[in-house]
Amino acid sequence: MHIKLGLSCLRYFSRFWHGESPGYLPRICREYIREAKLWLMQCGLFLGKRVHSPASNRLTERLREDLIMDRRSFLAASASAAAGSAVPAAARAATSKTYVLVHGAWHGGWCWSKVASILRGRGHTVVTPTQTGLGERAHLISKSIDLDLFVTDITNVIKYEDLNDIVLVGHSFGGNAISGVADNMRDRIRQLIYLDAVILENGQSVFSQLPKDIVEARTKAAQESSGGLSIPAPPPSAFGISDTQQVSFVQNKLTPHPYSTFVSPLKLANKVGNGLPTIYIACTDPIYKPLEASRNWVKAAGWKVVEIKSGHDAMVIAPDHLADLIETDAV
Repeated sequence: MHIKLGLSCLRYFSRFWHGESPGYLPRICREYIREAKLWLMQCGLFLGKRVHSPASNRLTERLREDLIMDRRSFLAASASAAAGSAVPAAARAATSKTYVLVHGAWHGGWCWSKVASILRGRGHTVVTPTQTGLGERAHLISKSIDLDLFVTDITNVIKYEDLNDIVLVGHSFGGNAISGVADNMRDRIRQLIYLDAVILENGQSVFSQLPKDIVEARTKAAQESSGGLSIPAPPPSAFGISDTQQVSFVQNKLTPHPYSTFVSPLKLANKVGNGLPTIYIACTDPIYKPLEASRNWVKAAGWKVVEIKSGHDAMVIAPDHLADLIETDAV
């Protein structure tokens, strides 16, 4: 934008210098030109006219030389900038990736906003779907929602958006959906990244992998708040969030989570990950206790584990660091 504007100004000066009509120019450029005219007139250079005195002639010649040098410097700098920016753009195009970021329980696609913005700014394609009954789709909540539907939510986004060679990222409860998607659409996926996520094998439910006291507390909360329809959202502090602005951002968007997805089993025809390149990013400050069984499973399976010093909601707490990890560890 700035280079185009500068070149427009330069073309004007060239035509103006030879007494031609400049034609149309953007308002900001005309303002620059107007100031330049006044300066040139004061220097006795307007339309090539000179103030006829030895002192003024020497001054105006020096100013003319300076102006010519400035124009040459500008052209050289513009050409260099254009050449320099072309290479990174081509490199970004060659290395750009497609990310599908899947949220966890009580969240929605909104929680990825900062990470998505960072990755898009680096030239990547980023999709952040929201699963049925949550976020902006909270009005669709029902007792019929199960893990099969959560998997279908993501497979349909991939199918109808024609996405391929995907880096599929699942946070927390979103680990269930990406496992199901990998089982069904292996050929569309480049890599799986489980971010402090739940890991289920075929036939297991989320409640089957959580500590008994947590299962009882959430079941009781669901019955008391909605007759078993949904589990009310915990406070942001439960996800390791303490910053005032971050707390406000999350608190205003959390929605009750469909209870049935905690008790329905995940159906897999293959091993978890379906043989795809897989890494697990563990949030360690503080550690999210409900995921102890999943972390132990990952360790036993020998998956690559990367740690991030953040609370459970790393996409909110440390978006820059998380974006770096996602981008760096993507194959």
